[in-house]
Amino acid sequence: HMMSGVVAVPTTSDDPKYWHNRAKEVRSKAGVIVEPRIKSKMIKLAESYQKIAQRTEDRLRLSVQSRNPHDLYGADRHLS
Repeated sequence: HMMSGVVAVPTTSDDPKYWHNRAKEVRSKAGVIVEPRIKSKMIKLAESYQKIAQRTEDRLRLSVQSRNPHDLYGADRHLS
């Protein structure tokens, strides 16, 4: 991303893998929790991380499409 001559460096929060991994980690920890109320909250947290991951993937996909509207999924490669 270029803004006023400054290059924006992607952060960890821009990486869907980061959020998928966070969700997986929280789910794993929730698996060993015995207290139902805490377990439920951790599962909800994992679900929230999954939603963030999905939104991040969607945002990245839209960003790529806006840069090259003819290349929706790398389809601009010429097939011979």
